[in-house]
Amino acid sequence: MKIRLASLNDVEGIAKVHLESWNTTYKNIISDSYLSNLTLEGRIRNWTWVFNNSNNGDVIIVIEDENNQIVGFLCGGKSRETNLEYDAELYAIYLLEDAQVKDMVSCLLIGLLKN
Repeated sequence: MKIRLASLNDVEGIAKVHLESWNTTYKNIISDSYLSNLTLEGRIRNWTWVFNNSNNGDVIIVIEDENNQIVGFLCGGKSRETNLEYDAELYAIYLLEDAQVKDMVSCLLIGLLKN
């Protein structure tokens, strides 16, 4: 397992995790028709935009398995709500179903705190 800062080169891997985790996590919670309309191409466009338009201080961390495949990610940065007492916010955290174990989440959060 490897945790590191993400780069624009990671967009496809992040998009795959985002799409697959939505399909497994939100099945029977969000309508099948909505989930079936989510596409890898759409997620790639979204994450390319995020990387090209991120604010100073925003961080995206990925976690890779032993085959160097991205199995999870998180992003965070400055709080978007100015009326809260916190100055930072976790914007998103997604893991493939097989990677949804306590140790993976802890490692991602530690990676965020270090950056």
